[in-house]
Amino acid sequence: MSVHLTQSRELLSAAAADSPAFSWLEADSVIPVGTITHHDLHHRAKNLAIALQAKGAACQRVLLPFPPGLDFITAFLGCIYAAAIPAPAPFPQNRRTATRAAAIFQDCQPAIILTPESEHTALGNRLESVITSAKFDSQILSLENLIASVSETAPDEIALPPPNPDTVAYLQYTSGTGGTTKGVQVTHANLAHNVAAHQAIVHQPSGQPMLSWLPQYHDMQLVGIIARNIMIGGHCLLMSPVDFLQNPLRWLRAISHHRAFISGGPNFTYDHCVQRTRDADLGGLDLSSWRLAFNCSERIRASTIQRFEQKFSPYGFDPQSWYSAYGLAEGTALVTGVGVGQGIQFRTHPASQQPIANCGQTTLGDQVAIVDPQTGRERSSEEIGEICVASHSVTPGYWNRPTENATLFYQRLAEYPAAGPFLRTGDLGFIDATNNLYMTGRLKDLIIIRGINHLPEDLENSIDGQHVALRPGELAAFSIEHANDSIEHLVIAAEVQRTHRHKPDLPEIVDAVQIALSHDHSVTLDHLILLPPGALPKTTSGKVQRGLCRDQFLDQSLPSLHIWHRNSRFQLAPA
Repeated sequence: MSVHLTQSRELLSAAAADSPAFSWLEADSVIPVGTITHHDLHHRAKNLAIALQAKGAACQRVLLPFPPGLDFITAFLGCIYAAAIPAPAPFPQNRRTATRAAAIFQDCQPAIILTPESEHTALGNRLESVITSAKFDSQILSLENLIASVSETAPDEIALPPPNPDTVAYLQYTSGTGGTTKGVQVTHANLAHNVAAHQAIVHQPSGQPMLSWLPQYHDMQLVGIIARNIMIGGHCLLMSPVDFLQNPLRWLRAISHHRAFISGGPNFTYDHCVQRTRDADLGGLDLSSWRLAFNCSERIRASTIQRFEQKFSPYGFDPQSWYSAYGLAEGTALVTGVGVGQGIQFRTHPASQQPIANCGQTTLGDQVAIVDPQTGRERSSEEIGEICVASHSVTPGYWNRPTENATLFYQRLAEYPAAGPFLRTGDLGFIDATNNLYMTGRLKDLIIIRGINHLPEDLENSIDGQHVALRPGELAAFSIEHANDSIEHLVIAAEVQRTHRHKPDLPEIVDAVQIALSHDHSVTLDHLILLPPGALPKTTSGKVQRGLCRDQFLDQSLPSLHIWHRNSRFQLAPA
């Protein structure tokens, strides 16, 4: 078993302690505007822990709705040191992030809300309604004031006891693709095991940094980037997700300038780079140091990989640098991964018309099984079924959801009487003859038309790139019922390019979509919704929310530009 996060300070050498731990990049500058060393990070975190314990925070939930920046890392580590239970959340900057932060607040019922002093008033104003209406006490405290309240010499004199490995270290709130966000209870043992699993797959050369733009409250960032970097004593450069989304060239320039070894994101990351960068602006870009470009969190599209390679291989990007993996918050983060330097390997499957990416194998004795979601019996090699996971990284379950936990987290499989319990992930996939996992989609998103199962990702892949007016990768497939026949009908929602927003050729787009669906899947398009750029419902990590898209279509709240119906007299079935 790997060491706990709280032991990382004692394991650092004197040289490593004084070396940079995290640096912050802003907007168009590749020069860090702030850096914290490992020594200073642990020193500030221990100060904070002492102050939090004096406030009675041990074993209490502490909400961390921090804006992007280095302060979040100090706050998170300080809560861990204090034996408090941090719940990372987005800073309520707009309607979407405010709604998510409020949902997390109401679910975990924190005793303390911790935030930077500069955001203290703004946070109180934006969460005032949920705080005042709450039936529990919660106080907003300033990070800086708490740290300053502790004597500078105290952290070296006061020893904080190590945590029980089986106690909850923090609450990781899910992205919400399958419904309401839920707080995953990650224990200290879960976190230590998962970081060890990352280390077993990824061997990062000394002196070459990581670089990331991902939201700090997501499991991919929190475990694979932040916690891992603390525990290995490495250097990681961070930037705001907003800066990346506004101009992805900022991210690529930073990788080039700092000779980053590891960086990446969900599949949309790479489409975004292709769509939002001009060839004329790429001069001087050198991506040859980038040896691990991870692509995970959503299904990997072969078309995305091809487009990115075509555009950025002339600037040093090596296709063998692709790194594909499968993971989920309920399993702490990583479940399987390919070997570094192997690139992404695609293959076809009889049940899918589109190439599927190899997500690699488990490590450290973890186990993945593919089971029939109805019977719970294991399926044979190459058969698609629900992905189930047995691992020390699998968490005890969701916060305050005992019934759901018993159903999803504690499954026993007859074929493995001595293993488990297994986590039912709700994801579909298969395992090949060499024990590699291929993730094909979400069980809840499965589309059944005339008795035939269709993965929405397959339908979306067939449509992707079929018409110049459609934005690559920005579409969702789902089904609805009609009142007059009560059978499933296919709906495609697709964003249009900004250049075609005002005059999309609807009949031509319909024909292109229908031809692709008919040729690849023998299905008929019933409804096509054209959306403005950015209107497709997604989680904060970029995953398409097909269920929410369907709900918004049904209640007519989806901000559509044009809607085409095969039958103009159709009526929706009652909810």
